[in-house]
Amino acid sequence: MKINILLLLIILLATPVAYAAEGSMTLLAASAGDDSVGSTADLKFELVAGKGRVFIDTFPLTKMDTQISTRFAKEIACSFLNTNCGSYDFIYTIRSHASILGGPSASAAITVLTISLLEDLELDEKTAITGTINSGGLIGPVGGLTGKIEAASRANLTTVLIPDGERMFKEDNETIDLVEYGLERGVDVYEVSTLEEALFHFTGKSFELELGNLTVNPMYNETMNDIANMLCGRSRKLMSGIGLIEDSSTLDDAVNLTRKAKKAMEEGKFYSAASFCYGANVKLRYLELLNQNLNEKQIRELVFSTRVTVFEFNEQLDNRTVETINDLQTNMIVKERLKDAKNNLDDSIDMLNDDELDEAIYKLASAVERHFSAQSWSKFFDKGSEKYDVNIESLEHSCISKISEASERIEYVKLFAPSALKSTSEELDYAHIDKNKGDYDLCLFKASKAKAEADLIIGVIGVLENQTEALIDKKLALVEDTIIKQDMKGIFPIMGFSYYEYAQSLKDNDYGSSLLYAEYALELSNLDIYFKVKNDSVKETPVVFENETIYFIAGLVLGVLITLAVTSVIVGKKKKRRKKGINRQ
Repeated sequence: MKINILLLLIILLATPVAYAAEGSMTLLAASAGDDSVGSTADLKFELVAGKGRVFIDTFPLTKMDTQISTRFAKEIACSFLNTNCGSYDFIYTIRSHASILGGPSASAAITVLTISLLEDLELDEKTAITGTINSGGLIGPVGGLTGKIEAASRANLTTVLIPDGERMFKEDNETIDLVEYGLERGVDVYEVSTLEEALFHFTGKSFELELGNLTVNPMYNETMNDIANMLCGRSRKLMSGIGLIEDSSTLDDAVNLTRKAKKAMEEGKFYSAASFCYGANVKLRYLELLNQNLNEKQIRELVFSTRVTVFEFNEQLDNRTVETINDLQTNMIVKERLKDAKNNLDDSIDMLNDDELDEAIYKLASAVERHFSAQSWSKFFDKGSEKYDVNIESLEHSCISKISEASERIEYVKLFAPSALKSTSEELDYAHIDKNKGDYDLCLFKASKAKAEADLIIGVIGVLENQTEALIDKKLALVEDTIIKQDMKGIFPIMGFSYYEYAQSLKDNDYGSSLLYAEYALELSNLDIYFKVKNDSVKETPVVFENETIYFIAGLVLGVLITLAVTSVIVGKKKKRRKKGINRQ
């Protein structure tokens, strides 16, 4: 009997023990039929050991946008904490008196609650927040604020956080100050623009870091300066070789681009200078080829020879060993340019087949200069320090994860604008093609850009025209903080900073493009979250599951019990032998 009990204890201790953390929060909702009528809902969140899955249990039924935005919230919470959440499952339960819950306005609240469990933070249960959550942890605009404040008052909440810029609310030609509106109902209303601000109101803990000013990494500055000089030196060489031409408008465009490049160089904006000179080089190469009066056969020969050089360069890349995030970024940049070159060569042949000689020459010129640009960017190779496990398995995982993230966002945008993001969907299709070919780094790059483009649309939903400039400034500030944090970890985001610089240069003249490049910068500055430092493990949030300690104690107890069990069996056998010996005597 004793042995059976011991064996039972052994079995019970050997069975994995699941630990979970739970938290809850009051959500504010607006009626689908009349957003001036507000209500509350109960949000419960359970964090358990798992595989990074997200489960949503709602009653009554929620719309698809709420379900998708819940997944966004989880991703942004993990990104905000720079935590790999792949070892947890996230279980969200929403209970409401409303017939149907809809809209993404709960996503900021869900993000705050998720962070609170991951960080073991206590939230003020009398505080609520309404707002969307967007890339970088920005709190986005929502509707139905008067109704939500009314609902908060009825639920005896004392504080409501609303998105920045929505304090002054217009209704029936009347402007309502929501702060005053809340005070009249016993509710303090505060505007917040970031997760850091929201978390401070909920916890009293400051998440703002004194990061100082952004200092450009010397390695980046030196290398990007070299690349800009290579491309701009090529512009001068091509310019000097062009004689009399009929197409003066193309030459004028090239000259204008070189002037912009010169100004950017003087300002130390080397990526912008390189981009301007690349654009000039395509036009100048086109004019040079036109001057040669090439026939169809000669063009085809040039396309073929260029294709060979592109193929050989690509083979060299495939044979490289990538061990740093710097090399991964460089590989992605160079491969993308080589793929562009190949596509331009394919287009050139198609145009030749259609007897479009000039267009074929222009595509050939683009391919030649894209190949040279790829060679220039390869100067960034072998400049990284911290080594990571950038192997096939981790690259494939990063590719699949980013495709999933981008797909969810695109589907979310389609709920509001079905015809939007057509080119983005095509970009994601290319990412799938790269995945199927095993080009996982290129897949990661394309899926990241597709995700950024979808994030751009999500982030501007509900933003008024006069708020656009402020939104750009906030987004650029977030990018700047992200770059500083990455540089502190020994990873300078080459692509992130390049796009950040370009977004700054576009800010005064092209709001849309500036926001887009800011999104690119934000998305491409955190690639290390998918990879482990070599000979080290990715830091998991240790608050919820103290697995190492628990497993050690369980193993120790298990070892003791096994020893006792074995000892008991041996002692029992000896006693039986003694009894048998006595009986024989």
